[in-house]
Amino acid sequence: GKNLLLLEERFNSMQMPLRGLTQESGGFGQAMLFNKTLADQYGQSIFTLGEEYKNLYATAKNSNYSLENTNAIYKSLIATGAGLKLSDERISLAMRAVTQMMDKQIIMAEELKNQLGDHIPGAMGLMAKAAQDAGISVSGSTQELGKLMADGKLASNVVLPYFAKRMEEAFGKNAN
Repeated sequence: GKNLLLLEERFNSMQMPLRGLTQESGGFGQAMLFNKTLADQYGQSIFTLGEEYKNLYATAKNSNYSLENTNAIYKSLIATGAGLKLSDERISLAMRAVTQMMDKQIIMAEELKNQLGDHIPGAMGLMAKAAQDAGISVSGSTQELGKLMADGKLASNVVLPYFAKRMEEAFGKNAN
């Protein structure tokens, strides 16, 4: 009985902030269903996913990301984490790096190399190709990517949706 009460308390503390964030759009039910579907599909903890989704959703909303792009980026991170057999903690850390990229509105080497790259192998190469897909990079090389980041010319809202596709193509196929 006590464990059930603790589980219910944990579930409520995860969903209450998300309910507040989605209140004006009326999308709380959709957000919970989206998270439950991903948790079931990829064998992840609904608690971890709910907490990370809340943070990503709030940041994306404040940075003017569409719900479609927000969900695609989120799903690709979950699929990539599952494909790489990452722990919940490592998925959370990768998610935080992407959330920081969204919040800063530009992608910097600190978040890409030193945070996301610690959890997603080849993150630099995938981001370089994503920048090319987005039309920001000509060559798609990591050298050009480094220059774009140093110059502050790698807008996260432009590149992250392409990066999500690249991650899912590279690792998502191994998720099931």
